[in-house]
Amino acid sequence: MMKRSSKKNTGYICAGILALIAVCVIVALLVVKCSSDDGQIQPPGQENDESHIMLGSGLKLTLVGEYDGVFFEDGSNEEINNALAIVLCNENSSDLQYAEVFLDYGDFTASFTATNIPSGQSVLLLEKNKTLSLEKLPDDYRLGNVTFFKEKMNVCDDVFTVSGTDGYLHVTNITDKDITSDVVISYKNYANDMFYGGITYRITVSGGIKAGQTVQSKAGHFSPASSKVMTVAEVKK
Repeated sequence: MMKRSSKKNTGYICAGILALIAVCVIVALLVVKCSSDDGQIQPPGQENDESHIMLGSGLKLTLVGEYDGVFFEDGSNEEINNALAIVLCNENSSDLQYAEVFLDYGDFTASFTATNIPSGQSVLLLEKNKTLSLEKLPDDYRLGNVTFFKEKMNVCDDVFTVSGTDGYLHVTNITDKDITSDVVISYKNYANDMFYGGITYRITVSGGIKAGQTVQSKAGHFSPASSKVMTVAEVKK
């Protein structure tokens, strides 16, 4: 179920969902106009068009909305309703490592955090303190502590193959050499060409992986239907 606010051109949505996949189907298709009765809201010094707010550093805000579903920002997957949410797009040529987004509402500031977002991709972010939707657009938008990777995120597919089942990842050393260092795998919530949540999950395969060996590791938040492996890396001792 989806409905728009009765307020004129607020750009707010309500997605009636009970699980992450339902959110993926609804939100991934939405690009809304951020405007008010006085005209389009434009951060100082930033260009603005009918469907997005440019935040700087190649990052743009394409949606301010209301969300029902699981709260994935702290890994709890607690059910929440009427939560304040945004969609952030990384148009920078580099992969985003970390960014903070702030929405200022006069005497209150809503905070969002994004991690590990590839160039050209979007992410749905929930307000990190589970703030309820304020049913109005903020007075201002701003970024904080933005960091980009110097190199593209890498799954090292010339060394490893990674597959998974619900709650588990299977990592195979496809080379003819033993890997003696720990291997760290990171993954995110992902479906229908969009990431969900600023959180990035990480697991560590301790003690290395022998040549040709497959190691199964518990990954509580992983699901083949709604997860994407972001990086695979050896941790050199």
